[in-house]
Amino acid sequence: MQQSFRKDHNPALSQGVGHPQNRALLRRTLSAAVALLLGTVTTGVFADSAYAGPDQDRVTITRQHVDAPVPAWNSAAKTLSIQVGQDPADRRVLWLGRGWGGSSAYPIVKHLFSVPEDPELAFLGEVGTMWLSAPQDPGPGNTPIWAGIGVDGSLFGAASRFEAGNYVLDLVSVHGPGRMELFTRTSAGVRRSWSSHDKAYRTIFNPRHMHAFTTFSKPGRYELNVAAVARDARGKTVYTSRVTPVVWQVGGTRPDHGTVKDVRAAFAQARTQRADGGSAQPELTIAQKTNFLVVGDDALTDFLFTTGNTSDRGTLVVTIDGYYMTEVPVENGAASFDEMIGDGASTFQAIYIPGDGASARWASQPVEFSRQHKDPVRITQGTDELVAEGAREISPTLTAQDQQVSSGAIELAIMPLPDGEGHSVALRGDQRLNATFTLGFYPNKRTDIADCSSEGKLVNGQALFVAHMNYCKDSAVARVSIVPHPYANVAPVTLTINNPDISTARVYPLTLPLRANNDYDLHTEPPVDEAPGTPDSPGTPGGSGSPAPSPSPSLNPCPSPTFPRSWKKRPLLSPLDCTSCDSSGAPGYPPGAHCQWQPRNGDQG
Repeated sequence: MQQSFRKDHNPALSQGVGHPQNRALLRRTLSAAVALLLGTVTTGVFADSAYAGPDQDRVTITRQHVDAPVPAWNSAAKTLSIQVGQDPADRRVLWLGRGWGGSSAYPIVKHLFSVPEDPELAFLGEVGTMWLSAPQDPGPGNTPIWAGIGVDGSLFGAASRFEAGNYVLDLVSVHGPGRMELFTRTSAGVRRSWSSHDKAYRTIFNPRHMHAFTTFSKPGRYELNVAAVARDARGKTVYTSRVTPVVWQVGGTRPDHGTVKDVRAAFAQARTQRADGGSAQPELTIAQKTNFLVVGDDALTDFLFTTGNTSDRGTLVVTIDGYYMTEVPVENGAASFDEMIGDGASTFQAIYIPGDGASARWASQPVEFSRQHKDPVRITQGTDELVAEGAREISPTLTAQDQQVSSGAIELAIMPLPDGEGHSVALRGDQRLNATFTLGFYPNKRTDIADCSSEGKLVNGQALFVAHMNYCKDSAVARVSIVPHPYANVAPVTLTINNPDISTARVYPLTLPLRANNDYDLHTEPPVDEAPGTPDSPGTPGGSGSPAPSPSPSLNPCPSPTFPRSWKKRPLLSPLDCTSCDSSGAPGYPPGAHCQWQPRNGDQG
């Protein structure tokens, strides 16, 4: 019987509470399995298989606390860099496996997030839409992984070197099969930090240690390409790290025990005909899972592969939209696994690499499937063509040009609410103004101690919030401090309003100072084999005692995206998707960015 996953939201997957339907499901679970699953042990019948591929040379981080990415500062070289914890990002991979919490009576799935009825989470899709999730609050033993954003201690002392003490952590682009959203959800509401496909959410200002939901719409291998950026106190030099990939393996099997590092090369080198003269008909079957053992199984899809010959042995790699998804062993001619594949359609391909002396390679014809498909699909036709990597929605690349405003005009609007319970406050500026703000009301011009204050971030040049200002009605001075992105052509500024009146609706027109020509020297982190000196903290790329990360990829140049002035809001995707980037990286950033611009239709939505 087909189940509705999108509409029938399961609170146990997102809200940290039990649900009656889970208790019925749990009755079918083996009691021994539940004891292992919900206890403090991290191994047992639900231990993950130790097979994977492209990241077998990296150290796998999973079932533990980790801050990734972490910006760091090298005072001797005056360079910024990106780490995973205290180690080079180039040598680490984060694995989002599976984990549970709660109790045997009220189990909670920690590796899945089902969108609840919360308007603040509408950016994740309809109620019931399923995402794979590195949770904000993990299960026992930090399962599946407790990942967050950190900052190296070297930056705390370096902030005085930067303009307005400001440094940022940018998500430049995401290379992977699906969407990524990083956000926090607390009693104060939802706060979005990073989005792979919405460039309004790409910058974390003055990052501090935080833990969040890191969610992915599809399983597979992702590269989160990040950079740390700051401008010197004189405003004449911009410091930036290399655009550094932070690698996530989402779902699938453990990355560091792989047998096939490059599936395309392995497939090309494998024999094309059986060596024993026998016959075999490989087959791939994909179907919605029906044999539920634990909570969360109803979100899974089963994959079953057979070579058609029970004596065959080898390795099966499955890709999603051309990206690596998982690797499993083939024994006695068969392999099987299950995965949460996401609500959106994806293209799957099974690739068999023989590991014996008789069987031959085989790749299935690509097939489209999603959690919404009711009927199984069975593929017996093979192909010699492997599906190329190609996300259905390409992550647009953030560039320095995205921070250039056309006007410094900004207005502050304050209006008392009709019920007397606070004031509606709005800041409205250029839609490209990416900045933080502080609004404070002061008893006189001499003091820095505010009667009341608010702070936040301008998204697409705007901020709208409700503030309680009863203590501010007699304030003599209001100050608005704006601190833009270091690449911006507008400088940090504090604007003063004398004798503000908040008893009635008022609009205060203000002006931000534009930088003349916005000329600056770009000081980038050198290639890892040239990094001088010892870093301020252990493990910083270039320092002693750390393995040298691999160099950033070199691609071809690409243009900056442009947006018609007639558009009233920034599109979800840019109208141009750049096919590549050269050794200078994304415009304004050093090497390493992944850019893939190509003309697309219907992206103005």
